[in-house]
Amino acid sequence: MALGSPTSPIPELAIADPKVSVANGYSEGKWVSESILLQATKETGLKTNIVRVGQLCGDSKTGGWNEKEWVPVMLKGSQALGAVPHRDEVGDHILS
Repeated sequence: MALGSPTSPIPELAIADPKVSVANGYSEGKWVSESILLQATKETGLKTNIVRVGQLCGDSKTGGWNEKEWVPVMLKGSQALGAVPHRDEVGDHILS
């Protein structure tokens, strides 16, 4: 399995600086939760997983998704254009 292939995990470093999440309660909560799990791993050897979900979607009953959110808008636009966006930069921030 090659690094970065669709079937291999992407290695990440822990975000040690709490300043990256300040001023947004959601991001602060994510940082605190991840810090607790990382500390538990260091102190106990307990294996933990941190899953950073970019966006959850779909109503639990209907599967519907707000069509005005950025992902459905991008997908509809891509479908209409017959092309998808290509970006070379690497994201290094906490999304909220």
